[in-house]
Amino acid sequence: MESKSPKEIQVEEKISDLVTKIVDGQTSGDDLPVRLWTHLRNHQEIAAMQNYANMVSIGRLGLNAKGIASDSENEVAMTTGLFT
Repeated sequence: MESKSPKEIQVEEKISDLVTKIVDGQTSGDDLPVRLWTHLRNHQEIAAMQNYANMVSIGRLGLNAKGIASDSENEVAMTTGLFT
């Protein structure tokens, strides 16, 4: 399984804190929502679906894996060729 980026870890920690805060304030101590969130975020099949959805989104936006528009990259290369 792929390792998570620092941003992914940060987002998951913020969600965990929020879930814990909501659970503490609204469920009279029932920790089922926290256990469910922990299970979902560590589930390999869900992680695979999230990664697939991210790759599809990147492709539909016309970006490469680095988040750079592919067309822009090609335009820079052609422009550089004109002026050299």
